[in-house]
Amino acid sequence: MGNIWYNKKEQMSKILIILISIVIIGTGFAVWYNQIPRCPESCDDGNLCTEDFCSSETNYQCTHSSIVEPVEGCKDLIETCKQYQCVEGECQIVILADCCGNEKCEAGEDWEICPQDCEWCNDGNPCTEDIYSYKTDKCSYVNLDEKQLGCSAEVTCGSQVCRAGICRIEYISNCCGNGICETGEIYKECADDCVKTGHYRESEVWGGEILITGDVYMEKNLKILPGTVVKFAVQDDKHEGREIPADGFNDLDPTRLVSYGKTHSSLTVGGKLTAVGTPENRILFTSAAGNPKIADWEVISPHGDGSLIEYATIEWSRGGISLGDEPTPNSIFRNNIIRYTMWGSISTGWSGCQVYNNEIYECGHEGIDVQGRNPIIENNTIYDCHVGIVILRGSAIVRNNLMKNIGNGIHIGGDAAPILENNHIEIAPHDSKKEWCYEDFCYPMFGEPVDTPILTEVYKENNLPRYAVSAYRIENKDHRANLPLEAEEWLAYGWKNDKWNKINVRITATKCEFPFGYSMYVLIPNPTQEEKDAEIFNDEHYDIYKIMAV
Repeated sequence: MGNIWYNKKEQMSKILIILISIVIIGTGFAVWYNQIPRCPESCDDGNLCTEDFCSSETNYQCTHSSIVEPVEGCKDLIETCKQYQCVEGECQIVILADCCGNEKCEAGEDWEICPQDCEWCNDGNPCTEDIYSYKTDKCSYVNLDEKQLGCSAEVTCGSQVCRAGICRIEYISNCCGNGICETGEIYKECADDCVKTGHYRESEVWGGEILITGDVYMEKNLKILPGTVVKFAVQDDKHEGREIPADGFNDLDPTRLVSYGKTHSSLTVGGKLTAVGTPENRILFTSAAGNPKIADWEVISPHGDGSLIEYATIEWSRGGISLGDEPTPNSIFRNNIIRYTMWGSISTGWSGCQVYNNEIYECGHEGIDVQGRNPIIENNTIYDCHVGIVILRGSAIVRNNLMKNIGNGIHIGGDAAPILENNHIEIAPHDSKKEWCYEDFCYPMFGEPVDTPILTEVYKENNLPRYAVSAYRIENKDHRANLPLEAEEWLAYGWKNDKWNKINVRITATKCEFPFGYSMYVLIPNPTQEEKDAEIFNDEHYDIYKIMAV
């Protein structure tokens, strides 16, 4: 009994020791275990756009790195090319790259694939290559040459071809229909090339035989080859014209009126006119009429500085060569023949050009006139003209010119200060009846035409032809004149109160006496009835005396 209790006691002791040992060991292990480094059970920060991580590399601390991409819960599309994505640790809306509709034209896209992003690079020019730059987001156009799609059509005498980015027609030479009147071609056989009228925007070269049927304006340059014939039809199919202001000399001249301008043609060159013939092969500007007359056509007007007309013959015009207000000091007109001109043969305008060695004859105004500046007029021959040279303003240099059989030599205006050297002048005989006429209007060798419009009423009242005779100035009311005193009667008028008044005048063998109180007088030899019936008045009486500023 005692042994049994003892044994139980001993067993209990052992168990107790064991339990104590377990407790001691467990406590020690717990202490040791708790001292070992380790990560938390969870590093979740609740942010979809961070990656939560912990390891020995992070010293067992939680780290949170930003995610830059769509993730579950942050990847929904909200519209074209816009999506929720993680950016810098936040769920944000981003515009997708390489997506048609993101308002940016990217590599691989073009207008046909993605018109909402890409510009349409098409300038409509078949002679350019249309390129879109993804770097600059702009179109560029590279010029092409030779034939290209859209620029290769065949036309009469040529074909389309690209040159420096421009589609143009290149013509073969010596072919009627190539738009160029060439040597050997004439307007009667090749009207498409050799008939000219209207506005031309590009430079041209003329050869052969040209017909001008209306006002021609060359916007750029015009070159005329030696031997070329330029004819002006007595018409203007453009029906353009303007009135030239009356100047006291041309008042009744019908060629200054708009009706004349609308029915007669001219040649105007905005750029340089180069019309250079040779002594053996001159250029001819003339009327196309079978029976040409003075003023069949208007004028040649070269406006570009450096224009040159040489070895040309210009005839049957109203105004020959006429320059404008532009300074063109390098323009030269030399070795030309200019004849049968109603007005002046060369008008230098305000150009300051150079006029050398020209032969000028048969002109109703002056051979050469100067409006201003300082042109050089040298070694010209002028004859059978109303006046040799007129210089209204400026400081023209006029030397070594020969003027013969003219009504007046060199007329110098009050604002002119020319340099005159070694000019020879021979005035026409005082009884010269030479005149230059258009229809029934004439410019006489001496004096002025009946240029005051109200004188027409005087002529009508007395049943006299208009512009019947020449006009001369008388210096004062007691002027002694070589009057044709054999006339039996005179018609006398004085200008007073803005009208012509019939007056009485006393004529003796030595002088004519007019009443006081009139600012202007006209004395007309009254034809006899026999002369009127015989219609010889114009041939027999050539004296109208016009008294100015008495």
